[in-house]
Amino acid sequence: MTRGGATRRGRPMAVRSIRLGLEVVAALTTYSKGLSKDVGARGIRVNTVAPGFIETTAAQRLIAHLAKKAGTDEGTARQDLMDSLGGMPAV
Repeated sequence: MTRGGATRRGRPMAVRSIRLGLEVVAALTTYSKGLSKDVGARGIRVNTVAPGFIETTAAQRLIAHLAKKAGTDEGTARQDLMDSLGGMPAV
């Protein structure tokens, strides 16, 4: 594994990590819904907080890398990344 664009199965590892994060959020949301049905009748509220994509310094480097690799600008690379993750809006 190398830094700065390391890949496994053809995808940058950062993109794979973001996808895994989305899967975890989906699982926690489903779990929370079930839990709320179980304990809601007793007046207990269950909340789930799951932020969207946060453009950190590392995320900005990923977007710059994707833009350079695709020969496009960072705005297009950012939108392509969001589309590949299911259309999440960037924060």
